[in-house]
Amino acid sequence: MKKVFLFSLILLLLSITGSFSQRQAFNIFWERNGITFNSFCKEGINFLKLNLPPLIGFTYDTFTISGNNKNFYKLYLMPLFNGYSTVSDVYGNLLFHTDGIRVYNREFKIMDNGDSLFWLSFNQVQTKLIPNFNNSAFICSKPIILPFPGDSTKYYLFLTTALPRNDSYGGFIFPFFVSYSIIDMTQNNGLGKVVEKKKFLSNDVFYYVDYIPILHKNEKDIWLLAVDRNGKIHNFLITKNGIEGGEIINDFGLNKKIYSSFNYIIEYWDYILTSPNGEKIAFRLQDDLDGVFWEIAKFDRETGKISQPIKIFDDTTNLKLIEDIYFSPNSQKLYLSLIEWQPQPGPTFIKVLQYELNNWDSISINSSRQIAYLDTLPYLPGNIYPTFLPGVDGKVYLYLSIYDREPDKLVILENPNEAPSSSSFLVTKIDTLPIYQEGNILSEDGQVRSYVFHSYLYRLIDYRKPACEGGELRFFFTPFFPQEILNQSRVEFEWSGPAGFYSKDTLPYIPNLGKENFGWYRVKIKTPTEEFTDSVYVFREAGLKIKIDKSDDLVEGDSVRLYLDKRYSEIEWFDGTSDTSVVVRRTGKYWVCVVDTFCCRSCDTI
Repeated sequence: MKKVFLFSLILLLLSITGSFSQRQAFNIFWERNGITFNSFCKEGINFLKLNLPPLIGFTYDTFTISGNNKNFYKLYLMPLFNGYSTVSDVYGNLLFHTDGIRVYNREFKIMDNGDSLFWLSFNQVQTKLIPNFNNSAFICSKPIILPFPGDSTKYYLFLTTALPRNDSYGGFIFPFFVSYSIIDMTQNNGLGKVVEKKKFLSNDVFYYVDYIPILHKNEKDIWLLAVDRNGKIHNFLITKNGIEGGEIINDFGLNKKIYSSFNYIIEYWDYILTSPNGEKIAFRLQDDLDGVFWEIAKFDRETGKISQPIKIFDDTTNLKLIEDIYFSPNSQKLYLSLIEWQPQPGPTFIKVLQYELNNWDSISINSSRQIAYLDTLPYLPGNIYPTFLPGVDGKVYLYLSIYDREPDKLVILENPNEAPSSSSFLVTKIDTLPIYQEGNILSEDGQVRSYVFHSYLYRLIDYRKPACEGGELRFFFTPFFPQEILNQSRVEFEWSGPAGFYSKDTLPYIPNLGKENFGWYRVKIKTPTEEFTDSVYVFREAGLKIKIDKSDDLVEGDSVRLYLDKRYSEIEWFDGTSDTSVVVRRTGKYWVCVVDTFCCRSCDTI
């Protein structure tokens, strides 16, 4: 009951505050691998291997409707170009994740009612186009987990799904279509349950083919921009009352060739991206000559209007694949990854370009182009798949998935708000990742796509770790903070927090922390033209209590045991050992210090 009560308390806390936490994006999973930022004592990321069976192929139950009768069938589906989405709680602890096919709870088991997330009407394939269909196909998916406005115990899971084929009968059994599910985390003692699934935005199942969610200016509701088969954008608004609207308010359209094509070219379907602040979007298109290019546009979070689209040009005349795009934390830079090669045999280049977005016109943006990273790789162009991973720490992570059973690689752009010519702009590279690749399962699909709702990434303020009882609390601006605000005149800061805390300092400081100082801190930043708000939860377990076995009859050879009432990250005995017990070898003082998961240190002596 203690764990259930604690989970309920966290949910109640979030419901009262209505705040997002950046730690909700602390875990990023794909296939049977992942990275986590959930380390309060060390900077950087940790690599994870998930305890999941390989999802190489699976059966899917579906049916046709004939009058009042349902005829059930089993399809055999094989994942191809699948995306992933993960969400964590306010502390950064995993809640659940999905591969777009199933939902897995925090114990890495399929969530209650968490399979068969999308509906397929089998009569769609009983056509002359595919007369010899053998009940098997590939599947592609793009999932994004969204918060439920007004109820932090529930989540939306939106999916774009498609079933492509590569045979003489055509490219698609089912074209791209959008569906969604609703997940209730109060069910099953906090493990969650999919309470509704196979829901659609239209009575015509295959009417909407892609989507992008963007947080409304009111910081509560969510715009859902749904793209129809003709490339027109419909503005839905997700509120506490449900999903409303669906009108076309933008003349702007995404006429992506893939929406009406029956070719097996599916690399270009899964791209609409928003900047961390939600005020810019990027999308990959195809022209009539099958050329692939990117465009960016501005988005008004209050009205839902898209405006001022600009085409992005790269700097190469060689053969190329335009693979991925990403915004800097402050939303003022754009990064574009390319794979580049020459017609004659030679090396393959991986290149990352940076564009400056401060001046919003085509000439300024494209002329600002700089090379942020350039490397050669001894692999064929089609065997390298560069993908940007979401980074909550203000860095940009480029994941290089290598197909030929080679170790995958990670390129890290430090201080990506700066220009490559800046001395603070650094690039580091990890050539061999400690990830699960048995049988090359990770790279067989060639793509590692992990989607995170942008509001989980976008945080303006944070605090220095650790924040321990008796210590101090110092706030700082994150890399997502628009630093140009500080250069304006008449900028006002207004802070509030626990125990009646109130301050108008830019970055307040609290010495000698007590239990009463932990909780939500909010800041309101007013400029002559706009207003920003943000909040951060400063938390600390109520002191990790340690206890040494103080029996008087301990003799040489006995073990002095350590008892801990909470999780810990580090143990240090007087002799340098790190176990939960130490053997008595002499008389004298025995001391031990323990660092808990929040970096706070406690000691005891016998």
